[in-house]
Amino acid sequence: KFREAGDDLVVVLSAMSGETNRLIELARQISDQPVPRELDVIVSTGEQIDDQKIRADLKAGRVVVVAGFQGVDEHGSITTLGRGGSDTTGVALAAALKADECQIYTDVDGVYTTDPRVVSQAQRLDKITFEEMLEMASLGSKVL
Repeated sequence: KFREAGDDLVVVLSAMSGETNRLIELARQISDQPVPRELDVIVSTGEQIDDQKIRADLKAGRVVVVAGFQGVDEHGSITTLGRGGSDTTGVALAAALKADECQIYTDVDGVYTTDPRVVSQAQRLDKITFEEMLEMASLGSKVL
């Protein structure tokens, strides 16, 4: 429907349910305390996101599919973004590509001002900018 409307699409995928936990458990079978850097490599796909390729593929009319949850640190080492990292990847890509919109399909009904399970007065936000969402994520928010 979006492609038919002429929209460019970037799809960020998360691991299948339980897959990250399975990989962590496999790593812990080898070592009770896996080295964090090595654990990140194991639970990530190892694919780096190339924004030049994404832009070229979008220009060619392709639907771009990328793996979420991973990134690189200041030394170029593969790292993971933690739980909800695929959502963070989607928001970051949307901001970097100057997208009009970022839609996240998940099992929660929206983004809240705080955790509604903890604070009963939490309010669901109708809209939030990419920058606001990235700031919330960088501060450790679990709203994504």
